[in-house]
Amino acid sequence: MVSFVPLDLAAKAIADMRDSPTQILHLAHPSPVPWNSVIQRTADMLSVPLVYYRDWVSRLERVGDEDDSSDSPSALRLLDFFQKTNLDGSSESPCVSSEIMGLPRLSMKRSIEYLPRLSEMREIVGEVGKWLKYWNMP
Repeated sequence: MVSFVPLDLAAKAIADMRDSPTQILHLAHPSPVPWNSVIQRTADMLSVPLVYYRDWVSRLERVGDEDDSSDSPSALRLLDFFQKTNLDGSSESPCVSSEIMGLPRLSMKRSIEYLPRLSEMREIVGEVGKWLKYWNMP
């Protein structure tokens, strides 16, 4: 699951949380979505094929085995991290009660009680186009 919060809304929420009577408030999207829905939208918008995460890591491992040059893909520097992370939705991926990469899901109950407008946060998948535009991608 993914509970990214758009930056503009995160900034407003943090400013509003300063005056909270409680010491701890979590800030996450109150309606998380599966990682696959975010990455599928990204692939569709970029007109690239979507491959399973395990397949991508396997391809990266093969490139690493074959190429020791300085022209190797930057992703090889993070190969160990990628090998320990599973994002393809298989049975080994984090359970539905956790965030992407196995991070714990944060309770938003108190935050929504104090800031009810958090429950009206716009959909994450709809933000993909803005991210791609920011990264200068089509």
